[in-house]
Formats: sequence, structure tokens, C-alpha cells
Amino acid sequence: VVRIVNSVIVGQTGSDGAFVGPDGLVLVSYSTIVDSVIECGTGVASCSVNAPHGVCIENSIILNTAPNAPANTITETACRVDFSLVRPQSTAPTGTNNMLGVDPLLVDVPAGDYHLQSTSPAIDAADPTATNPTDFDGILRPQGAANDLGAFERQ
Repeated sequence: VVRIVNSVIVGQTGSDGAFVGPDGLVLVSYSTIVDSVIECGTGVASCSVNAPHGVCIENSIILNTAPNAPANTITETACRVDFSLVRPQSTAPTGTNNMLGVDPLLVDVPAGDYHLQSTSPAIDAADPTATNPTDFDGILRPQGAANDLGAFERQ
């Protein structure tokens, strides 16, 4: 099992994308993935460590602004995505409480500033039962009514 938490992943566009989960499990939480694709492998995602398989993403932002970005940033069937914002994404992945095709309103993507603007829909949008005490910068979560999506908590 690979766990990715409070991380920023940028520009992973190779044949496997940011990561691939065909023979095991990749758990992604509170991360911001930019200009990358996610290939989840085939089959059905199992987010249990007892029967791990695929890629399980929660409370994250996945944004592909690259020229000629695919219609689906997340591909294949062994994915489960919950409480996340994914753009672009024309086909809904398995999971709940996602914002698909919505601009996360990051401060300055071309300059590498992936913090949230004050009007971002990712603010206070994380799973209310999830815990993550600090963000990528070491800022305590939550700063508002609930945790924010992605690696950065809006102050």
C-alpha cells in the first residue's frame, strides 16, 4: 500500500500518469495534482487494506490545465474518488461527493502557486468525518468551518 498525503504532484504525463495502481493500492488524501493524468488500472477499486486494489482518492484537487488535456484526467476502472474536485473529467469515476469539471480557483497555476483563492469551491469541502491535522505548509486544519480540499488549507 502506498499512501500519499498532503502532497503536490505536478506534470506527470507519461504513460502511467501520476501513479498507477494495478497490483496493490495507492491511497491519496489531501493532495493537489496538477497537469497530470491518473491511470487507475482495471477491475474494481478496493480501498480496504485487507483486499487492496487500484487508486483511492479523497479530499483532493486534480486539475489538468495542460494544452490538449484529455477529457478525462482520471482513467480506467480501478478508481474510487470521494470528496474531490477533478477538472477536466467528463466521465464520473466511482465515488461520492465530487465536483467534476469545476475550476478549483488556485492562486497562480502557471507560476506554481497551488494555494486556494478566497472564492475557491474547494474551501470547507472535505469529508466532514476525515481528519488531517495540518496541510502541506504545516498550517492547522481546519481554518474555517471544515477542512479544505487539496494540499493547502486556506488561511
